Amino acid sequence: MKKSGSKCGCPGSGGAPEPGKAENEPRSDPREPEPAAAGAGPETQPSSGEGDEDSGLVLQPSAFSLKKQKKCSPRVKHKKTKAGTARGLETLIRSLYRTHLDLTMVADNKAGMMITINGLIISILLASGGSLVAVTENYLYMLPIIILLISGFISLLYTVISARPSTDRCCDATKRPADFLQGKANVMYFMDNADLEQHEYVAVMKEIMEDKNQVYEEMFMHVHSMSVVLKNKFSLLRTAYTVFIIGLGICIASFILVVVISMFDSTDQESASGVEAETAGFRQFAGDSDIFEPSGVQQLPDGRFIIAQDEADWPFSLLTLRPHGDNDITHLAPKKIFSKGGAHKRFRVLDDLEGLAVDDRGYVYAVTSHSRAADGDSRKNREKLVRFRIHGDKILDPVVVTGLRKELIGDFPELGGQTAGNGFNIEGLCLNRTRDKLLLGFRAPLDKKGNALVAVIDDPDALFSGRRPPRIRSALVRLNLNGSAIRGMAYDPLLQGYLIIGGSPGKRASGQNRLWFWNGAPEASPRLVLIRGLDGLENAEGVSPARIGGEKRILVVSDDGNEKSGKTARYLLLGYDQLQIL
Repeated sequence: MKKSGSKCGCPGSGGAPEPGKAENEPRSDPREPEPAAAGAGPETQPSSGEGDEDSGLVLQPSAFSLKKQKKCSPRVKHKKTKAGTARGLETLIRSLYRTHLDLTMVADNKAGMMITINGLIISILLASGGSLVAVTENYLYMLPIIILLISGFISLLYTVISARPSTDRCCDATKRPADFLQGKANVMYFMDNADLEQHEYVAVMKEIMEDKNQVYEEMFMHVHSMSVVLKNKFSLLRTAYTVFIIGLGICIASFILVVVISMFDSTDQESASGVEAETAGFRQFAGDSDIFEPSGVQQLPDGRFIIAQDEADWPFSLLTLRPHGDNDITHLAPKKIFSKGGAHKRFRVLDDLEGLAVDDRGYVYAVTSHSRAADGDSRKNREKLVRFRIHGDKILDPVVVTGLRKELIGDFPELGGQTAGNGFNIEGLCLNRTRDKLLLGFRAPLDKKGNALVAVIDDPDALFSGRRPPRIRSALVRLNLNGSAIRGMAYDPLLQGYLIIGGSPGKRASGQNRLWFWNGAPEASPRLVLIRGLDGLENAEGVSPARIGGEKRILVVSDDGNEKSGKTARYLLLGYDQLQIL
């Protein structure tokens, strides 16, 4: 027997015709009730032998039962139907609310993860940024770091905005009970509820609870507001993740690019570092440079070097030291720049310049030796401490301080107790680490124990502004250089200490000058510095930290030229890896 059934899932429709009716007889309206046969009831007929595929039995309804059961009616389009049961609506709202809460937790977890990652990256890069700048020799390697910092900050900004608690509300005004009944506020939103007093809130809730439709409406409004918040959260998070991954990709690509450029530019890097093949030895200034007796050197903020030399016509020279050796020299002649009767007439003649220093503002400090002339007489042009600025190839704002020798000997009589040959002689000048003190290094005299002497002048700005005379520290600093005197000195920010050239205190040199390192503490002893590939520094008198072609170096100038024979002086570029501080 074939199983009877219905396509719409209701028994008695679409199957075999009912008993007593022809198969093609029109059916009555299924919505009309059918008369029931008296005394009839449902019966169970035994199987005719053809069993069901599953149970082997087929339950055959009687004709009466088929008539009594309601037939399925087709779904009518645009027919109004009643809402579901209260249980169904509550289940729907509960499911929606739980889904939105879960999505909110997902968004907050993603935001927390992104805040942690970006916060760590930014903190580490900022904490180590200073040391990276100090030790890197190729600033191109800072490019990936800068890109990662910027992208990390933008990503962090979007993430924080997405995680920031939202307090937005309709009309952005204080809510009153009537607003809740007019749909301008929602009883399920805490910001709206907080505006009401407790009794007002209870009254509003009671009134809303009397209308079931309004209760459901409030619930759906709250779910919708959660949807709006979630949309904003995920939009911001998507932007944050996109910025982060794009920034990370650009960072990696730029790092690879910098490495490739550095590999292909290795030959130029060697040249830029001062011609590596010749870093172990001195190089001679070009024949037309007219640099014969350099006694001091410092690098200016614009990258050029200013050289002081014992030359009355051009005591200062500007040197552009290029990686490939084609250097430019510009001589500065105060005699030609300033007139005899002008305001800066005392700056016109600077005899026997020795030391140079440059601060971060671009001020150049220079000192003459303050020593006696060969005949033992004093010369005003040999006793000057000056400050000025360089703009292009011009000298600006020159200031001259005199009377320094008298002040120093008055404070420290031991400085004036030597003969003319080894008498008062300043050859070293530098600023301290904080650039608020001037250090004067003496070639002569040495103290009774053979220590080199250093005088410290506080507040050089006050000195050069004319507000007061030199304020000199009450005690001289005494440095044990194994009997050598100071011939040149400079503060090195990379080494965080002073590089000092030590040499003979007298006019006659006894051996080569040597390089020393002093950490700046008055009680600390200087340490000898060995230079790989060199026995000494010849007759060096000037030293300066330098940056040439992106490389950090040390520039040394030696007073070993001869103007009469046309032999120019020499200079030396040292790498920090060549130094061995004992």
